[in-house]
Amino acid sequence: GKQWGWLSSDDIRELENQNPLPGGQGKIYWMPLNMVDAKTASEPKPEPVVVEAKPEEPAPEEPKPEEKKNRREIRGANLKLRLANNYKELFEESTLRIIRFERQGILKGADTIFNKRDASSLNFTDFLEQFYTNKYDEINKRIRPVINTYGKDIADAAMDEVGTKINSENLDKFISDYTTTFNQRYIATSKKRLNDTAQAAINEGADPFVAIESNFNDFEDTRPQVVAKRETIQLAGAVSYFTYAAAGILTMVWVNTGSKSCPFCQEMDGQVMGIESAFKSKNDLMVVEGQEPLTFSSNIFHPPLHPGCICQLSPGYNLL
Repeated sequence: GKQWGWLSSDDIRELENQNPLPGGQGKIYWMPLNMVDAKTASEPKPEPVVVEAKPEEPAPEEPKPEEKKNRREIRGANLKLRLANNYKELFEESTLRIIRFERQGILKGADTIFNKRDASSLNFTDFLEQFYTNKYDEINKRIRPVINTYGKDIADAAMDEVGTKINSENLDKFISDYTTTFNQRYIATSKKRLNDTAQAAINEGADPFVAIESNFNDFEDTRPQVVAKRETIQLAGAVSYFTYAAAGILTMVWVNTGSKSCPFCQEMDGQVMGIESAFKSKNDLMVVEGQEPLTFSSNIFHPPLHPGCICQLSPGYNLL
């Protein structure tokens, strides 16, 4: 009777001369819907709620090979740009040490020459030639460590890009040659600037010593930043180019990494060249609407394209 809902537990307990269950538990009548309350089971059921199935969202498309390639190019270029930014302060400090070394020795010589405290007929131009020849090693030892360390960090990043290692002795020689070239460029700029300053003062009837001293003040204020900005990009481009060529990469890609890029860099972005070809040749004229044309005094195989350029070089992944 309990199973079919016409006897409650208390009904059965009464027939068996037992007391009712406490709390009214025995007054419930059950039926065989997994033994649910018979009263509840007889009540009308609410209409089932129909929930429309949402259409499945399409799976994201796999990036096309070209898009994957572009992502790799940008990722590698941005890594090298971060390295460049991290090394700027070290380049600035090294350059400032060179300037202070130059200042001490050259002002001493200029004071002797222009104030005629020495009977020597040595003129200022000859003095500068002699100074920079004799003091080359002093200049080199102040810049070589940062160029060497930064160059190897860039080479490591470039080797990661192409997935192979290159000969370390060849890399060391390349960085050493680059350091020599930097020293030559730096010294040539110093000599020209100092000679021009002295000659201009003489022509104007001013004191050349005072003019040269003022020139060094300007050097200390601005030249470290100029050198650091250029050399971090120049060395990154040169070492990347060398690494790709040594690894057998056949093409290279110009990557514009500037957040506020110039129209010239935008024009160059994504251009692909063979590893032995220049992006721009000597005496080329680059014309961009709304800008003064850009001319090149040498072949351009890698960034920078112009002063202030922060572009980077990437390997042509399509041929890896």
